[in-house]
Amino acid sequence: MKYPLDRICVKSGIFCSICQRKLDSGEVGREEIDIIRTLIDLEEVHQEFRKGEYVKSYTVDNNVIIFLRNGWDYGDINKLTRSISSRLGKRVKIVQLTNDYRSLIEQVLSPVRVIGVNIVWLPDGTEQFSITIHKRDRRKLENVSEWEKLLMKILGKTTRIRFE
Repeated sequence: MKYPLDRICVKSGIFCSICQRKLDSGEVGREEIDIIRTLIDLEEVHQEFRKGEYVKSYTVDNNVIIFLRNGWDYGDINKLTRSISSRLGKRVKIVQLTNDYRSLIEQVLSPVRVIGVNIVWLPDGTEQFSITIHKRDRRKLENVSEWEKLLMKILGKTTRIRFE
């Protein structure tokens, strides 16, 4: 798997100037180092985890959401999710990056049922996503504002979650 930091730097905990610059600039967060280290360790044990690319990870409501790119099938994602979750002791969700924003939103918010995803054009010329979720799933999203912030980081646009 391809990572934003060097494998040797992550395993040793001593970062070269390039990796240190990525950490200082915020391109890679300090909290991501444990996740990257876990992925590297799992790669050594499981050959099928050597494909693809690690992009970013976020933590929301004790959930770790890991974004990967390229070549993952459903079975490998489930196996990887269970392995990382058992090592980190947190709930883990793996999302495959795609150009289809609806699919991306559904992956991030699953198991919540997304009824609709709309783009709202505001009078000042900006756009925002309006995501409609079934009202029965309100309790599955404990902190709605945190999920909205996460989706805004991923999609690059203001995001509002509504329940119907």
